[in-house]
Amino acid sequence: MSTQKDVAKLANVSSATVSRYINKVGYISPEVKNRILAAINQLGYKPNLLARSLKLKKSHIIGLIFPDIDNPFFIELVKSVEIEAHALGYNVIFCNTQNDPAEERIYIEMLSGKLVDGYIIIPSLSNNPESYDVLLGQKVVFLDRTCGLDNEISILLDNSFGVESAVSYLAGLGHRRIGSVHVPTDVTTGFERFVSFMKSCKKHGLDDNEELIKKADFTIESSYRNTLELLDLEKPPTAIISMSGLTTIGSLRAIREKELNIPNDISVIGFDEFEYMPLFDPPVTTVIQPVSEFGKEAVKLLYGLLQGKRVKKRKTVLKPKLLIRESCKKVGVKN
Repeated sequence: MSTQKDVAKLANVSSATVSRYINKVGYISPEVKNRILAAINQLGYKPNLLARSLKLKKSHIIGLIFPDIDNPFFIELVKSVEIEAHALGYNVIFCNTQNDPAEERIYIEMLSGKLVDGYIIIPSLSNNPESYDVLLGQKVVFLDRTCGLDNEISILLDNSFGVESAVSYLAGLGHRRIGSVHVPTDVTTGFERFVSFMKSCKKHGLDDNEELIKKADFTIESSYRNTLELLDLEKPPTAIISMSGLTTIGSLRAIREKELNIPNDISVIGFDEFEYMPLFDPPVTTVIQPVSEFGKEAVKLLYGLLQGKRVKKRKTVLKPKLLIRESCKKVGVKN
């Protein structure tokens, strides 16, 4: 098995230079880098990452704990974190919790026993600080949802602004009975969107019947059933807002099953953008989250913490925007 000394000898450089190259420390000319890389490839040398981590007390690995790999929003978020982390010289360990607090705790304890430099966590539950006590003193950025710890460092979405934009747009089109399909309120996103919907409907003087508000879980099937209940009301809503990407898919399925036309029979607004949203017929008006910015900002913030920088602002709030497509019409107006 080749050693670092073998690489140095073949590349005609010192072992210290090879070490700097592997650990990405200090300046090395492009010509020397190419010689070292050629020697590594020729010898098939593989650095002992564990030994390097023990020596440097750094692994250049980030632990990313997130709720659901099947959710298009989280897929895009994971991609953006990985791209930004690699650009800064870090690898990422991915931990999919399936929105299960017990599974999340297992991952946290596992990673806390490894040489992971820092963590980006999208909590499975909000206001659940006991799940994160083992991370006290560690470098952690919470993303998309709060966890309930005092002085946590987090990057969140202005959910209230996003929902208000959707309700205001529909109210402007003359809709008075707006149905909603929500995600669980035990996470920040669900709670804030639910509260904002209630406030926005009151602000615009809309019907606030409880029958127009449905609470689904994070699955397509649940939102499908809840949307059917809305459509089966004696006086169904003229518009529906679905509060996540997956609930939007479930709502669209139910509407198609009822053979209703969008937007002539009912208007629809979704929450969360993913690559297939513009391909629906018609393309769906959507509250879009800045997913790439979420991932980039989280990694940059964590990177700063790992470099010993002080955080000036512990909570960063990003703005969504309403992307208007073809799934909403004025009440009573036909194509």
